[in-house]
Amino acid sequence: MDKPEIHRISSPSNSSQALVIIQGSWSQNHDPTGVWLSGLRNCGWYGEVYELSWDSSEVVISKEATALLTWKKVKDRADKVGKKYFSELICRVPQREISLIAHSAGVRIIHYGLKKWSGRGKHFQDAILLAGAMRRDEDWDDVAFRLNGNLINIHNKEDPALNHYHVGAFGKSPCGRKPIKKLHRQIVNLDATNALGKTHDVDDYLGFLPHAIRQGYWRP
Repeated sequence: MDKPEIHRISSPSNSSQALVIIQGSWSQNHDPTGVWLSGLRNCGWYGEVYELSWDSSEVVISKEATALLTWKKVKDRADKVGKKYFSELICRVPQREISLIAHSAGVRIIHYGLKKWSGRGKHFQDAILLAGAMRRDEDWDDVAFRLNGNLINIHNKEDPALNHYHVGAFGKSPCGRKPIKKLHRQIVNLDATNALGKTHDVDDYLGFLPHAIRQGYWRP
């Protein structure tokens, strides 16, 4: 697609809350009205659900130079969506209270989108990062500052795709592999390594969300 888009993927409801999902470069094969919506409903989310769709790659990161060059293009595209289009797209959501959830490279859109937020009339509640392909030593405090709720970072040290990211970034770990370093009081790091192991599949990460609910960090 030439430009990112946003559209509702749930049935209309009377809820004043909306959740925006942002797929990553390894989750585009999933039907958002299937895997994502089912996972969120299983967690008890019954508000509106929207998808912010963007043009990403389905090539899995590996040690080969060609794959790393492909990743650079995907990363740059995600960053541009966050910086240039995020505010405009979120302002199209009619609900005032909005939560965000993203997988893999989609986490970059949340990071830059909230940092560059220029819209009005919206209140961001929670932001959930699943297997985030974004460095953990970035300025996440600015992102958390935009939220009324929590920034929940679900990380997994055994994630194979993020371990390749780690190698390609010369040992700089993404937030999906290790905890975010700068701890704003609203940043919550949840270690899913023992529960998930060697997976980057969005299905598995969505299945971990009930842990965040049971611990009281997310109240869908």
